[in-house]
Amino acid sequence: MKRLFTLIAFCSTIGVFAQQDIQFTQYMFNKVFYNPGVTASDGYITANLLGRTQWVGFDGAPQTLNVNVQVPLGFLHGGLGVGFVKEEIGFFNNTTFKLSYAYQAIVGDGVLGIGISGGFNSQGLNSTDWLLPNGTNSDNFVPDGDDASAFTPDIAFGAYYRTNDYYVGLSTSHLTEFESDFNNVSEFNASRVKQERHYYFMAGYDFVLDPAIETWILTPSVFVKTDLISTQVDINATVLYNSKIWLGLGYRLDDAFAVLFGYNLTEDLRFGYSYDVTTSKLSGGSNGSSGSHEVMLSYKFKIEIPPRPPQRYVDPRFLE
Repeated sequence: MKRLFTLIAFCSTIGVFAQQDIQFTQYMFNKVFYNPGVTASDGYITANLLGRTQWVGFDGAPQTLNVNVQVPLGFLHGGLGVGFVKEEIGFFNNTTFKLSYAYQAIVGDGVLGIGISGGFNSQGLNSTDWLLPNGTNSDNFVPDGDDASAFTPDIAFGAYYRTNDYYVGLSTSHLTEFESDFNNVSEFNASRVKQERHYYFMAGYDFVLDPAIETWILTPSVFVKTDLISTQVDINATVLYNSKIWLGLGYRLDDAFAVLFGYNLTEDLRFGYSYDVTTSKLSGGSNGSSGSHEVMLSYKFKIEIPPRPPQRYVDPRFLE
């Protein structure tokens, strides 16, 4: 039954239907994934690694790995970033690679980043799982063979503003809405990938609960994702203690509650974990999803070149 559900859910993505982009519960630590304007906005060289297992209990449920690196470059008045995503959903194997650049400028009390990213999405389809015993395909609208794939370029744009107290960002992905057919398709040539444009809004505020010592910092945040057909809203709040440990709660509208935990292992290395409790019809009791797990590692540092010490030169002619 679970296998049948997965087949129905993910086969519906073949054709012209919109597809929701990847979701991360710990989006507040991975903003650059959704908004290229974030690239190198904090002035650090940063490497992020996120792994997500969604809807545990279903065969073919989403498995996602995301890696991104950001490097500030003064001569570019901003920074460059590179991102990689590997995702498995049912019969689909998706790979995304992109490069990003953001121009960073001081505006008022904060830094404004205007960024753009470009790359590609490669979607592979393993159709052998639904072949008949004689090796034929019963559905002419489904690509044949193990090597059916579609390749689409991708462009995203975003703006991000950050001060010491708050951040706000607005971005869009799949800007040009590229469409690509699977190779090795059926005679109807009806199996294709179409990117629907997505829009993102994010905002958060740091409340220092004890201004004298700044031991406790409360950060509520909101993240809105929409393709103008469906909309998803994440509301979260995290509490950071002594710049070391944080705990958080989140709610994804009509989908899940989330619990977040994290620890700064060193000044440079951060670890985070989140668990989503499914509240939608996918929960389904003993036959449904038992939730989603997400793990995050982040490492950031600065390379500081010490100033050149002043040099003193003596002309012996003036010593006589």
